[in-house]
Amino acid sequence: HAFSTSGALNMPISDTFGMRFAAAAERHEGYIYLKTNTSRFDDRNFIGGRVHLFWKPSNEFSALLTYSTIHNGGAGSAGAGTGAPLGLYATQQKITPYAYAAMPGPMSLDETDESTTLTLDWSLPVFDITNISSVRFDNWQQSDGETIYGPGATYCQTVTANNCFNPIINQSNDRQVSNELRLSKSTQALQWIAGLYYLKYDAHLSQAYEPSPNKPTQWELLDEPGYVDESKAVYGQVTWNVTRKLALVGGLRHQWDMESLPWSPAYYGPIGSIVQQTCYGCTITNIYSGYGSWGKATWRAGVNYNFNSNSLLYASVATGYQQGGFGAKAEEPFNPVYGPENLTNYEVGWKNQLRNHRAQINVDAFY
Repeated sequence: HAFSTSGALNMPISDTFGMRFAAAAERHEGYIYLKTNTSRFDDRNFIGGRVHLFWKPSNEFSALLTYSTIHNGGAGSAGAGTGAPLGLYATQQKITPYAYAAMPGPMSLDETDESTTLTLDWSLPVFDITNISSVRFDNWQQSDGETIYGPGATYCQTVTANNCFNPIINQSNDRQVSNELRLSKSTQALQWIAGLYYLKYDAHLSQAYEPSPNKPTQWELLDEPGYVDESKAVYGQVTWNVTRKLALVGGLRHQWDMESLPWSPAYYGPIGSIVQQTCYGCTITNIYSGYGSWGKATWRAGVNYNFNSNSLLYASVATGYQQGGFGAKAEEPFNPVYGPENLTNYEVGWKNQLRNHRAQINVDAFY
């Protein structure tokens, strides 16, 4: 059984102010059935909405405020953590992969996500200004019934195997803030853009194993409070139309990144000691941590040539960068910081529109 609906409403309040409301909902039963209880996972139970408030008092200035919220519920898409692929498990157990013989714990998903974004555009004689500020909160909890068993499983081959755990409860509370300031201007001969970017992501993740896969007579809680991922960047790009057909493109960006997990304990306690992701009467057996910082300047150079209004030939060389990280679930010296990824990309292409724009042929090659 499946159900989905969506709708939107536009409301002009005045000549300079308007509102828009949009909402959607979707539900369907789970596709995968458990013989040992009434749980059906891989279902869908979603509802969400968005509100836009737009104000444009003049041709030079506008403001857009957007708020959105969603909720995901039901059983969720929890899978089997025992290492048994569906096809292999079905073959050796002589059952359909959509009807597991044993996964006794019920699954549940409870996620709420909220975000607010403010976009300001202001056109001045010298340049245009755009500022985008955003904040996002996500609260998520997923209970996974992890115990399917059988000879095809990696580490839970019998129902009494020590490494079988059920359930695993994942919970995270995330907060993300970002801001981007852009200055730009476009003329017949020159187009340019310059900007500043900032993003900070804070998270608190915890995982409860009931019982622990390492100590089957105890419960285990892995806690990661105070995780931070932060990025800062300054960038710019210029396009110079040398002639009506030839344009040169150049860009530069410098980015700084930091990732930190100052303290991440592992708790062990007696059966029943974990309540709402808090371990009572437990012992800290391991403490994990990690920190890394990286930064790099990247660039782009390109050339565009318009044979005519319907044919464009282009080529570019660009460098790229992705920050490094560290192993958050290992103690020193087994959690080394790994470095960033770097690349150089070469690209050449040709875009064509034919027969009064009724046909289009694009060719692109990159290395």
